[in-house]
Amino acid sequence: MPYVRDRISRFSDRLLVDEVQDFSSHDFDFLLELARSNVEVLMVGDFHQHTYDTSRDGSKGSALHSSFDSYKERFVDAGVAVDTVSLSKSRRCSSAVCEFITSRLGISIESASARVASVRVVDNQSEADEVWSRPDVVKLFYQEHSKYDCFAQNWGGSKGEDHYDEVCVVLNKTTWDHYQNGSLASMSPLTLNKLYVALSRSRGDVSLVRHTYFDSRKGQYRSR
Repeated sequence: MPYVRDRISRFSDRLLVDEVQDFSSHDFDFLLELARSNVEVLMVGDFHQHTYDTSRDGSKGSALHSSFDSYKERFVDAGVAVDTVSLSKSRRCSSAVCEFITSRLGISIESASARVASVRVVDNQSEADEVWSRPDVVKLFYQEHSKYDCFAQNWGGSKGEDHYDEVCVVLNKTTWDHYQNGSLASMSPLTLNKLYVALSRSRGDVSLVRHTYFDSRKGQYRSR
């Protein structure tokens, strides 16, 4: 690592790392070692958008993402100054979406957007068919989006996408039950994070659709 850090210092002025929340196992340890390089280091990420691991090695780092406080301490202990303020407001999501995520998912997020938007629940087949027929609205499924003949993506697969003016988030049975019971925040961290990613893709409105309204359309493969 001293040699690696020396190489970075010799040829670079800055080290910038994005999507830092997905580094895991030995990759995470490597990242903290790189942070000790004699250059300016900036690492940016959203803890609650952790949807996959860059590497896995047995139980190494298995508890890394168990809580934000302990995760933050790993950086502090490595001498990294943690800033949770500068990027705390979303420039994409409306206040309505941020308030839904905060109140329902228990993930604190604020909006810097002045857009007027809404989060609505589609509760009948007619409205669901209307959303389905709109080619400008991406349908975000928990998984297997390619089995639906429409403009679609998976919750986790939509991470990093920033061009949707409106999205339709399809809730599978487990998630729908949690929504009905007001217990979305108690879902498994991975599922919760993926739902958070899906909800936060929209620049405007979000429609929540129960999976049963789209189930009859499943089964035809169509690549996009």
